[in-house]
Amino acid sequence: MLYIITVYALSLGSLISALSYRIPRKEDIFLKPSQCPKCKNNLKAIDLIPVFSWLFNKGACRFCKNKISIRYPLIEITTCVLVMLPYFITKDYQLTFILSVLTVLLITISVIDFEHYIIPDRLQISLLIYAIFWMFYFSYDINYSLISFILGFAISFSLMVGFKYIRNKDGLGFGDVKFIAIISIILGFDNFALFFLFAGIFGVINGLLWRSLFNKKLFPFAPSLCLSLFLCLILVLLFDMNFFSGFNITLLTNFYL
Repeated sequence: MLYIITVYALSLGSLISALSYRIPRKEDIFLKPSQCPKCKNNLKAIDLIPVFSWLFNKGACRFCKNKISIRYPLIEITTCVLVMLPYFITKDYQLTFILSVLTVLLITISVIDFEHYIIPDRLQISLLIYAIFWMFYFSYDINYSLISFILGFAISFSLMVGFKYIRNKDGLGFGDVKFIAIISIILGFDNFALFFLFAGIFGVINGLLWRSLFNKKLFPFAPSLCLSLFLCLILVLLFDMNFFSGFNITLLTNFYL
């Protein structure tokens, strides 16, 4: 079973590589065959084995011998680790699958924001559909979820406007505001303090690294938000296994604050 989950996780990483490349370029994500970005040759199954094809071909296209970006194996390995982590914690296949869908969305959003400084609306809509499914599947109270959504939007929008007013430059983008509002349905307002604490810490680290590596003041914030959400959910799995039978996750806040 571990072998099957590993193959599944690596395959999701390959899917994320394709999604994160095609969505910002408005390319078809279902029907268009995989191609080398340099020579445009259609890739065969042997060229699409996650991680191993890249290693076997020494990081180059089998046709034109041009270098293939290391982004592909890095995304696949990262996805594999993050998808398998809930399984190692819970040994619950169904929960692992449900969280793997969220992981695909979060990593795809993170990669696109890293490379293009945007969160595409089609991914925001997909995340909203997932959040609604999450709400019903885990029996959240609808009023609680609606309040969480409104508060998430209000807090993040206030942060965006306040930062712009005080510093006269952008802090959060409106894409970040929509993202926070949507994932508030999953988080619940009980956990906003912890979520924003993690997001702030990751944002500072990301900003410092971005400035030192690329000498740019503007840096993508969505990856910090995605990592913060994922960490909050992993901590729930570690410390409050009963969370998934209800809608309240107060243990996290109580544990840390």
